[in-house]
Formats: sequence, C-alpha cells, structure tokens
Amino acid sequence: MYKKKIKGITLLETMISLGIMGIFLLLSFPVMKIIYKTENFFVSERNSARNSSRIIEIIEKDIKESCFGNKEYIGKEYLSNGKEIFENLGYIRNPLREEFFKAKIEKGNMLFLEIPFVKDNTVLSKYIIYRFYTGSLQIMECSLFNGNIFVENTENILEEVDGYFERDKNGIIVNLQIRNSKEKIKKTLKGYELIGKKYE
Repeated sequence: MYKKKIKGITLLETMISLGIMGIFLLLSFPVMKIIYKTENFFVSERNSARNSSRIIEIIEKDIKESCFGNKEYIGKEYLSNGKEIFENLGYIRNPLREEFFKAKIEKGNMLFLEIPFVKDNTVLSKYIIYRFYTGSLQIMECSLFNGNIFVENTENILEEVDGYFERDKNGIIVNLQIRNSKEKIKKTLKGYELIGKKYE
C-alpha cells in the first residue's frame, strides 16, 4: 500500500521567512518615521495658520471696540482714541509712566488698547497690551489704580511667530509671520477711528 507524504514547513523555511520579514520591517521603520514626521509638520503648520488667523480676528475685534472710557490715567492724553503703537523689547516697568505713552510710534511690536464696557449700568474699562516678543505673541492684562496703569498678567497666546503693528491712513495693520513657514498673515482693519466713541 502506497503512503502519501505529508508536506509541512521546515524549521529552515520558517527561519528564512522570519529573517526576510525582519529585514522588511527594519527597512520600513525609517520610511514610516519620515512619513509620520512629515504629516505632523503639515498638521502643525495648518493648525498654526488657523490659530494665527483666529487670534488676529480677536485683536481686530479689540481694536474695533477700543476707545476712551470715562476714567483718567497718566499718559491717556498721548493715545489716539484709546489705542496706540509702541516699541518695547525688554522689561516693562510698573506702573506705565508718562514716558512710556509719549514714546508712541507708527510701527512697533506692541499695541496698547483701552476697551470700555458696561457692567451693572456702570462704564468700566479693561486695558490690554498685545506684544510680539522673542518669537511669541503676548497678551498683557492691565489694571487702573490711583491714576496709573499696571501690568498684572502676561501670557503667551501664540508661539513661533514674528510680527508688528503699523498705523496707516486706513487704521492699524496687524502683520504676522509664522516661523518655519512661507505663509504670512497680514490683516488690515479699516476705519476703526469711526467705530470708537467716547463713553460718558
């Protein structure tokens, strides 16, 4: 009687198959790593652009709403309708002195805004400084005390950016560039002086 041979996988064939699979995996890991890094880079770029546009919209809204409230403070007479551009690359002294406000310029890294609002039938104001500083966009929350403006809280709201504020005949230009990117975001807010009104 004839016996049929049972074929199976030998240990040698298994070892060769595992060796080939190992080589394939070793070769594919660097490629996968490059793909992963590239994807992360583009996602990061897209998110940065989206965040930058959103933050500029917030700054524009604050510029629109900024004007003089009914409180007096040192340096107020040097502002134009509750807003002004300055240049400051270092530590900001507290309180903001008259020399600070007198040093207003047409193009700089810092924007001061007074934004009035009504609460419980009382007109109050908030005071904000936006500043491009060491590759970040900062927001500084200020308060009024005894006729002086004090910087109370500083927070970075956008990283890896450069930019400046510039006044022209139409209003204030917010010019922002994301680092490591060819994309520049530039927005102009027109006619903001007409929007602002004095609160009595």
